[in-house]
Amino acid sequence: MLIELAAWFKSSPREIKRVLKKLQMIAEYDDLPRLSTIKRVGGTGRIIQISGGNGRLYCFLDRNGMTTVICVNTFWIGGGDKLKRQSAEIEEAERRMLLWQSARIVSGIVGARIARAG
Repeated sequence: MLIELAAWFKSSPREIKRVLKKLQMIAEYDDLPRLSTIKRVGGTGRIIQISGGNGRLYCFLDRNGMTTVICVNTFWIGGGDKLKRQSAEIEEAERRMLLWQSARIVSGIVGARIARAG
């Protein structure tokens, strides 16, 4: 995810700055601002798409005591069947969200193992 964002920043710094500003707004207000460039997508309705020019950032809100925005995927418009590729990226974002949530259930066990290993 970080590599994708770094590549996006290198190729289109203005676009990624706009996207990051919107991401900051979501985190600060604990909800989605009413902007045409931010919307819920996917079958679960929990994935948030933030548009910035030709790029899309997919994330979701994790509310476990506090709200955290978890970025899970990016999409760049260009080449091939846009709708098919974008749908695949949204599905991948939903899969990653489910993985994150299932990992949270055992986070105490994982944290204990990391503490003992360190």
